[in-house]
Amino acid sequence: MGKCSSWKLKGITLLASLYLSLVGFQKSAYAQPDGEKIFTANCASCHHPVEPKVGPALKGAKKRWADAGVAEEIYNWIKDPSTTASKVPYAKDLKAQYDAKGTPIMSAQMLSKEEMDAVLDYADNWVDKGDTGSTAGVAHDKKYFDEMFEEEGSSWTLWLIVLGVIFTTIALGMGGVRKQLTGAQLAQLNKPVDERTTYAGEIRNWLWHNKKLASVVGLVLTFMLLSAGWYGLKDIGVYEGYRPTQPIWFSHEVHAGINKINCQYCHSTVEKSRHASLPTPMVCMNCHKNIKKGTITGTDEIAKIYKAVGFDPQNNVYIENAKTEPIKWVKVHALPDHVYFNHSQHVVAG
Repeated sequence: MGKCSSWKLKGITLLASLYLSLVGFQKSAYAQPDGEKIFTANCASCHHPVEPKVGPALKGAKKRWADAGVAEEIYNWIKDPSTTASKVPYAKDLKAQYDAKGTPIMSAQMLSKEEMDAVLDYADNWVDKGDTGSTAGVAHDKKYFDEMFEEEGSSWTLWLIVLGVIFTTIALGMGGVRKQLTGAQLAQLNKPVDERTTYAGEIRNWLWHNKKLASVVGLVLTFMLLSAGWYGLKDIGVYEGYRPTQPIWFSHEVHAGINKINCQYCHSTVEKSRHASLPTPMVCMNCHKNIKKGTITGTDEIAKIYKAVGFDPQNNVYIENAKTEPIKWVKVHALPDHVYFNHSQHVVAG
């Protein structure tokens, strides 16, 4: 009897251990969501933890809703802002503030309560660590662009042409002097001077008397021309360091790096198309309707977006019947015919 009880006790202990292990595994499998990652992927395009962007700053949002007596409604607001604004006075007032600015209400966010808490906690505890990116590299990059565009008119080809003209002039001059000296020498020896001798004739005469040297030089020049032609044809469409002048100076480092805007926010078709389509100016206006000054370029480049869509930044309204101009971006990357690349496969799979 005692032995049987002992085995039962051991069995119960083993089952309890297995149960606790499973519970521990579940807790580790369903660990606290990463608020920073969720914020970057879903919120950073319109929100900042402490500064107002398209939407309000998120730091202290839970406290503001709690102070209004509707602490739990913040989750419904994030999930379904339109319905919440029709039922909750605080949400209605919040929506009215941004309606007055012409800012559309945010889209519903399909997040769990734990994920929403993680984002809001991340915003509440956000501290500027100074590691969100530096504009020094961006400023240097823009300086490189500006200097390159200022020197765009210069070309090595022009210098080669100038040098070629100079050397040709010197050669012709020296040839003329040589011809005159040869004529003077023949006159002193009472030998006839052939006035019909031309530069071409002298060259043919020299080649005839120096066949071996002329053949070697000819072969070397032929191979040099063939090699230059081969590499020239091989590199057609391949440009190392190619940076064309764009209608608007734009930095991915500022948008995706410093401001941490998700790539798919601007290139919205990238998950379904082989090409990463360019955003329309109205996508840019989702943020730049309120952000009127750039990190590096100030107001100059953003003003070009306003001109393209007919927007008055002073009064924060679209100009009726404004004469708009499309933004003519210059294509940068051209894949060779033998290369196939599909953005959607990489983005979805990755």
